[in-house]
Amino acid sequence: TLVREYKQFKTNFGILFFDIDHFKNVNDTYGHLIGDEIIKYLVTKVQGEIRTSDVFARYGGEEFIVLLPQTDEKGAFLLANKIRKSIEVNPYQSDNLSIQVTVSIGLAQLKDERLLRLLIKRADDALYVAKATGRNKVEQG
Repeated sequence: TLVREYKQFKTNFGILFFDIDHFKNVNDTYGHLIGDEIIKYLVTKVQGEIRTSDVFARYGGEEFIVLLPQTDEKGAFLLANKIRKSIEVNPYQSDNLSIQVTVSIGLAQLKDERLLRLLIKRADDALYVAKATGRNKVEQG
């Protein structure tokens, strides 16, 4: 498995787990079509910040995951904040509509997990802390 491979070669592996803050309010206010456009906008922003070796995927709804091979905790934290700031300072624009969007991000570094889902769980727990303590921030798990 992926986790076993990284442990065997003793290389760094990080993960970012994030979602769009107050996305339900966006859908309720502007409709699901604009919500879908905001998701596409976010995908473009994130793709512009990550490396080709990183794996970026929609996890479900407005949740996303980025797998960061060969990335230590400091590098993951710097990237997470770069993504967060890029989205925060560049509102979604369409015709005469401008919508401020922010994301909350949880990150985790591979330690003693034997399964990827356990690493994802730790990143998801960190995301929950970011959301519970003010949103539009990065928390390490």
